[in-house]
Amino acid sequence: MNQSFNPVQSNPPISPALNHGAAIYTHPCDVTNDAKLSTEEKRAILASWISDARAVENAPSLRQIDSGALIEVEAILQALVLLDELAPDRRGACTRPRAAGVA
Repeated sequence: MNQSFNPVQSNPPISPALNHGAAIYTHPCDVTNDAKLSTEEKRAILASWISDARAVENAPSLRQIDSGALIEVEAILQALVLLDELAPDRRGACTRPRAAGVA
């Protein structure tokens, strides 16, 4: 008896934001505050950023994202937690840290 198994894979369509538009973001707050993205799209972008594939050599706490920006893993994790805590209609809860010496 010769059988072959070809599983049918149902992949959801890839959002344009994930395909090429994610390069416009330079910080996790840019993603969490973008009203055009669904929570699932935001989570997918942030999850891709935290991947070890984006780890910066000799700096395991940093990730380099599509825009070229370097982001601390902790900031990405905080943004993911924020998505879990926020009601879908709340916006603007994520804020960027101030640069040193900026008043």
